[in-house]
Amino acid sequence: MFKRIGFAFAALALIGLTGFLGFRLGMRLLPDNGAVDRERIVGVWESVGNAPVTVSYTFTADGKFNSGLGRGLPQVALLEGTYRVEGKNLTLTFRTPDGVMRSKSYTIRELNENVLVFSTEPQGGTVSSFQRVAIAQP
Repeated sequence: MFKRIGFAFAALALIGLTGFLGFRLGMRLLPDNGAVDRERIVGVWESVGNAPVTVSYTFTADGKFNSGLGRGLPQVALLEGTYRVEGKNLTLTFRTPDGVMRSKSYTIRELNENVLVFSTEPQGGTVSSFQRVAIAQP
C-alpha cells in the first residue's frame, strides 16, 4: 500500500514540478504584455493586398530601415532612417525630402516568421500587411 501511495505522491510531485518549471520557463521565453520580439522584424517585407503599387521595407539588425516602391529590385527609394520596437510599438525615424526629421509610430498587430501587420492606431486606423521575402543582410 505504501509503495502505491509513494508512487502516486512521486508522480504528482513530478507533474507539479514539470508544470511549475514549464510556467517559469515560459515566463522567461515569452515577452511581457504581448511585446513583440524585436529580432523577428529583421528582414525584407513586401506589402500584400490590392494596392496598385508594392511597398517594401527592409529592417536590419542594427536598427536601420529603408523603404521603397516596387517588387524585387530595382526599387524607387522612399525613406531611410532608424526604427525602434518597444512592446507592440514600431517607431520609424527618418528625414523627409525637405530635410525635416520626423517620427511615425505604428502598432504591431501581428509579427511572425512570414507576416507583419501594423496599423496607425492601436484600435484600427490604416492597416498595412506585409509578407517576408528575405532575411536582411547586415
